[in-house]
Amino acid sequence: MNARARNLLRGAGAIMDLAPNRDLRQMAPRRTGAERMAAHFARVGESVTRACGTFGGDGNTDTTEAKAA
Repeated sequence: MNARARNLLRGAGAIMDLAPNRDLRQMAPRRTGAERMAAHFARVGESVTRACGTFGGDGNTDTTEAKAA
C-alpha cells in the first residue's frame, strides 16, 4: 500500500472513528432495568397527558387542528 492510500485510510478512520480506543459504554449512565422501565412509563404518561390536553376541549376537535398543535 502506498503512502497516499495509507494517509487516506487513516484520515477516513479518524473522521468516522470506526475502532474507538475507549469503551463508549463506560461513558453512558448506568441504570437498572427498573429505572429504565420507570423512565418509559413517565414518557408515556407525559404523552397521554399532552394528548388529553389536545383532545380535551368540547370533543369536536378536528384531527388536522390536533396535528398542527
